[in-house]
Amino acid sequence: MEINDRIPTLPRKQLKQRQESGDPDVLMVFLWKEVIYDQSGKQYVNVGILRTLVLGSSSSIKIPIPLEKTLFFVCKGNCDGLVCLYNPHNPGFVVNPTTRWYRPLPLSRIQQLMIKIESQDIDIFIYPNYTLPYPGFGKDKIKGTYKQVWLYNSSEFLLENATTCEVFDFGTNAWRYVTPASPYGILAHQEPVYINGSLYWFTKCEETKVLALDLHTETFQIISKAPFANANPYNVI
Repeated sequence: MEINDRIPTLPRKQLKQRQESGDPDVLMVFLWKEVIYDQSGKQYVNVGILRTLVLGSSSSIKIPIPLEKTLFFVCKGNCDGLVCLYNPHNPGFVVNPTTRWYRPLPLSRIQQLMIKIESQDIDIFIYPNYTLPYPGFGKDKIKGTYKQVWLYNSSEFLLENATTCEVFDFGTNAWRYVTPASPYGILAHQEPVYINGSLYWFTKCEETKVLALDLHTETFQIISKAPFANANPYNVI
């Protein structure tokens, strides 16, 4: 996908002027409490909204995405100016703050399972120790395609092997499993980080290691040992 070929919500001339001006766009993800009254009384609901702001300007422009009253989180970092928004129980979005373009992402298999667990369609006591995983977002630098990745510890969801890995390839517009996945479990409380064509996690083992996923070859490898082997996982950032 070429950025300028994505669904344009700004005229080409205006987009060109914005690009030539060199003023950066900032994507703002707002969160506040909205009061809703029903038969049981007052309730508070999380509400999120997306706006872009050009630095040096006093105005912002709203990005009218679906599921606007859904709380979204932002994948750590960005890629080519694209920002990936996610919610464990709802479809996510990739947003281009400059053009106001966005693309919805279908639910992954792990999201579908978490929805069933949270809605109690499945006995929650079957999954007493599961942790909500964090997705990663990055780019295959060889093919130029973007990918969202869910990597999670299989045992927490009663699956086989140490981990399970799902990849959404924007080139094929579909989710698929990556096999083999990582032979090491991961610190599920940590968000993956994208750097130069790879996503990185910390492993969950006696000696904490740095785990890398090459987004082109879709292979995992350990690249180094981390210097905080005995640290509490909640203290690792």
